[in-house]
Amino acid sequence: MKGQEKITLNLNAIDLAKVDYLSEQGFYSSRSDFIRTAIRNQLREHEAIISDEALTNLVQGQKQGSNVKSLSGIGIISLSRSELEAYAAEGSKLKLFIVGTLFIGKDVTVDLLEQVLESARVYGAFRGPKEAVDFIRELKQSQGANNA
Repeated sequence: MKGQEKITLNLNAIDLAKVDYLSEQGFYSSRSDFIRTAIRNQLREHEAIISDEALTNLVQGQKQGSNVKSLSGIGIISLSRSELEAYAAEGSKLKLFIVGTLFIGKDVTVDLLEQVLESARVYGAFRGPKEAVDFIRELKQSQGANNA
Protein backbone atom coordinates (compact mmCIF):
# COMPACT_ATOMS: atom_id res chain seq x y z
CA MET A 1 0.00 0.00 0.00
CA LYS A 2 1.25 3.44 -0.87
CA GLY A 3 2.18 5.72 2.02
CA GLN A 4 2.55 2.93 4.55
CA GLU A 5 5.60 1.40 6.18
CA LYS A 6 5.90 -2.30 6.92
CA ILE A 7 6.90 -3.38 10.41
CA THR A 8 7.70 -6.74 11.97
CA LEU A 9 6.09 -7.66 15.26
CA ASN A 10 6.86 -10.55 17.59
CA LEU A 11 4.06 -11.85 19.83
CA ASN A 12 3.89 -14.87 22.05
CA ALA A 13 1.65 -17.71 20.86
CA ILE A 14 -1.15 -17.00 23.33
CA ASP A 15 -1.46 -13.31 22.44
CA LEU A 16 -1.42 -14.15 18.74
CA ALA A 17 -4.09 -16.80 19.27
CA LYS A 18 -6.29 -14.21 21.02
CA VAL A 19 -5.84 -11.80 18.09
CA ASP A 20 -6.75 -14.57 15.65
CA TYR A 21 -9.82 -15.49 17.71
CA LEU A 22 -11.05 -11.87 17.79
CA SER A 23 -10.52 -11.65 14.03
CA GLU A 24 -12.39 -14.90 13.45
CA GLN A 25 -15.28 -13.64 15.59
CA GLY A 26 -15.58 -10.57 13.35
CA PHE A 27 -14.26 -7.91 15.72
CA TYR A 28 -11.40 -7.25 13.28
CA SER A 29 -10.98 -8.14 9.64
CA SER A 30 -7.44 -9.44 10.11
CA ARG A 31 -4.40 -9.46 12.36
CA SER A 32 -3.23 -6.27 10.67
CA ASP A 33 -6.58 -4.59 11.32
CA PHE A 34 -6.30 -5.49 15.02
CA ILE A 35 -2.74 -4.14 15.26
CA ARG A 36 -3.56 -0.90 13.38
CA THR A 37 -6.56 -0.36 15.67
CA ALA A 38 -4.49 -0.99 18.80
CA ILE A 39 -1.79 1.42 17.62
CA ARG A 40 -4.34 4.13 16.77
CA ASN A 41 -5.94 3.74 20.20
CA GLN A 42 -2.58 4.16 21.92
CA LEU A 43 -1.71 7.19 19.78
CA ARG A 44 -5.06 8.75 20.66
CA GLU A 45 -4.35 8.10 24.34
CA HIS A 46 -1.06 10.00 24.06
CA GLU A 47 -2.35 12.79 21.79
CA ALA A 48 -1.46 15.50 24.31
CA ILE A 49 2.19 14.51 24.03
CA ILE A 50 2.46 14.08 20.26
CA SER A 51 0.10 16.73 18.90
CA ASP A 52 1.37 19.46 16.56
CA GLU A 53 0.88 21.99 19.35
CA ALA A 54 2.80 19.95 21.93
CA LEU A 55 5.70 19.35 19.56
CA THR A 56 5.78 23.00 18.51
CA ASN A 57 5.89 24.07 22.16
CA LEU A 58 8.69 21.58 22.80
CA VAL A 59 10.79 22.91 19.94
CA GLN A 60 10.12 26.56 20.76
CA GLY A 61 11.03 25.95 24.39
CA GLN A 62 14.52 24.74 23.47
CA LYS A 63 17.36 27.24 23.62
CA GLN A 64 18.47 28.46 20.25
CA GLY A 65 21.15 30.83 19.12
CA SER A 66 20.26 33.88 17.06
CA ASN A 67 21.29 32.16 13.85
CA VAL A 68 19.50 28.87 14.65
CA LYS A 69 16.06 28.20 13.21
CA SER A 70 13.69 25.30 13.82
CA LEU A 71 11.72 23.29 11.34
CA SER A 72 9.22 21.04 13.08
CA GLY A 73 5.96 19.32 12.44
CA ILE A 74 3.90 16.20 12.11
CA GLY A 75 3.29 14.81 8.64
CA ILE A 76 5.27 15.12 5.46
CA ILE A 77 8.10 17.66 5.46
CA SER A 78 10.35 18.30 2.49
CA LEU A 79 13.75 19.97 2.24
CA SER A 80 14.78 21.23 -1.16
CA ARG A 81 18.21 22.32 -2.24
CA SER A 82 17.01 25.90 -2.73
CA GLU A 83 15.57 26.05 0.83
CA LEU A 84 18.79 24.76 2.32
CA GLU A 85 20.88 27.13 0.20
CA ALA A 86 18.76 30.04 1.48
CA TYR A 87 19.54 29.04 5.09
CA ALA A 88 23.22 28.78 4.18
CA ALA A 89 23.22 32.18 2.45
CA GLU A 90 21.85 33.91 5.54
CA GLY A 91 24.29 32.02 7.77
CA SER A 92 21.55 30.19 9.60
CA LYS A 93 21.67 26.75 11.11
CA LEU A 94 18.62 24.51 11.10
CA LYS A 95 17.24 22.21 13.81
CA LEU A 96 14.86 19.53 12.52
CA PHE A 97 12.19 17.92 14.69
CA ILE A 98 9.85 15.86 12.55
CA VAL A 99 7.32 13.16 13.30
CA GLY A 100 6.33 11.64 9.96
CA THR A 101 8.23 11.53 6.70
CA LEU A 102 11.15 13.71 5.66
CA PHE A 103 11.62 14.11 1.91
CA ILE A 104 15.06 15.36 0.91
CA GLY A 105 15.42 16.82 -2.58
CA LYS A 106 17.26 14.56 -5.00
CA ASP A 107 19.83 17.29 -5.63
CA VAL A 108 20.64 17.90 -1.93
CA THR A 109 24.26 17.08 -1.10
CA VAL A 110 25.84 15.97 2.15
CA ASP A 111 28.10 19.06 2.01
CA LEU A 112 25.04 21.31 2.01
CA LEU A 113 23.46 19.38 4.89
CA GLU A 114 26.70 19.61 6.90
CA GLN A 115 26.74 23.36 6.32
CA VAL A 116 23.12 23.94 7.40
CA LEU A 117 21.97 21.27 9.85
CA GLU A 118 22.71 21.76 13.53
CA SER A 119 20.56 18.87 14.69
CA ALA A 120 18.00 16.41 13.39
CA ARG A 121 15.34 14.52 15.29
CA VAL A 122 13.26 12.63 12.75
CA TYR A 123 10.80 10.02 13.97
CA GLY A 124 9.48 8.16 10.97
CA ALA A 125 10.63 7.61 7.42
CA PHE A 126 13.29 9.27 5.28
CA ARG A 127 13.17 9.60 1.50
CA GLY A 128 15.87 11.07 -0.70
CA PRO A 129 19.42 10.48 -1.88
CA LYS A 130 21.01 7.63 0.05
CA GLU A 131 24.02 9.71 1.13
CA ALA A 132 21.79 12.52 2.46
CA VAL A 133 19.50 10.09 4.30
CA ASP A 134 22.50 8.30 5.81
CA PHE A 135 23.99 11.63 6.95
CA ILE A 136 20.79 12.67 8.74
CA ARG A 137 20.45 9.22 10.36
CA GLU A 138 24.05 9.45 11.61
CA LEU A 139 23.46 12.99 12.88
CA LYS A 140 20.36 11.80 14.76
CA GLN A 141 22.23 8.82 16.24
CA SER A 142 25.17 10.93 17.37
CA GLN A 143 22.79 13.32 19.10
CA GLY A 144 21.04 10.43 20.82
CA ALA A 145 24.41 9.28 22.16
CA ASN A 146 25.19 12.82 23.35
CA ASN A 147 21.84 13.05 25.17
CA ALA A 148 22.25 9.70 26.94
